[in-house]
Amino acid sequence: MYFVTGATGFIGSSLVRALTDRGDRVRALCRSVPDLPEGADGVAGDLLDPDSVRTAMRGCTRVFHLAAHARAGGPTETYERINVGGTQNIIDAARHHGCERVVFTSTCATLGPSNGEVHDETNIKDGPWFTPYERTKRLAEDLALESGLDAILVHPSRVFGPGPLTPSNSVTRLVDLYRRGLFRFSLGDGSSIGNYVFVSDVVDGHLAAMARGRSGERYLLAGENASLRQFLDRVGECTGRPRTIVGVPPGLVRRLALLEERRASWTGGSPMISADHVDRFLANYAFTTAKAEAELGYAPRSLSRGIRQTLDWLDA
Repeated sequence: MYFVTGATGFIGSSLVRALTDRGDRVRALCRSVPDLPEGADGVAGDLLDPDSVRTAMRGCTRVFHLAAHARAGGPTETYERINVGGTQNIIDAARHHGCERVVFTSTCATLGPSNGEVHDETNIKDGPWFTPYERTKRLAEDLALESGLDAILVHPSRVFGPGPLTPSNSVTRLVDLYRRGLFRFSLGDGSSIGNYVFVSDVVDGHLAAMARGRSGERYLLAGENASLRQFLDRVGECTGRPRTIVGVPPGLVRRLALLEERRASWTGGSPMISADHVDRFLANYAFTTAKAEAELGYAPRSLSRGIRQTLDWLDA
């Protein structure tokens, strides 16, 4: 039986569906038991409660750990507790139950920025960090690799496609706004490079890492490298409705981000963007998936195909 954390998130919900569709038994750790795909067993528990994690994992032999705190803003302690402490609780429970294999979902941000190069899994970053999310995910990686478990790390890039339109699915929200003519701006001149990957390819990469990945290895689950302007131009080509994009000076965006952080602190919510994320998105993140292709049989689709499939889903 598979044990999955983050099963209600963007990638996690698609992973659970893929597992149940092929007939696998799945137990999903959820703070409250939601509607899950048929065949999945939702168990109420908290990643931060070691006893509930251990109880929920009983009888499971393989673990996908996707749960993380990735939202912009908020106290650093929240990232520490969830991304580091939560990972330690998963490790302890997996050891206790003698789980056969654990796949930990990290982020491509711990392998970048690439700035003028194309990075692979050997480009491990040790700081400085743009955000506490990156730093705590890097700490969680070390915990996983030093755990003594049969552990594998996967590093998705900017994921988009059908799924909950949550902050973790921000690229799909951007596609939706662009197609409706509600997004006409880019950060700076829009030349910063990112890597964009379709969610189904990331799910396939998770399944392949569990089945064929080498213990203690990292695998980039990435797609196509493109600047923001190139990405939006591709959306325009796929919709047949190209939009005029206006560059906004980064300094102005930083000031707006600070106002957004202040608003969030007053309301108790999360900011749409934080000042540290502005600097992160001005950096370049270009990656190669050669290792995952060679060892896992990973085969990401083209950016245009992924955008068309996303648009079909949004139009449905």
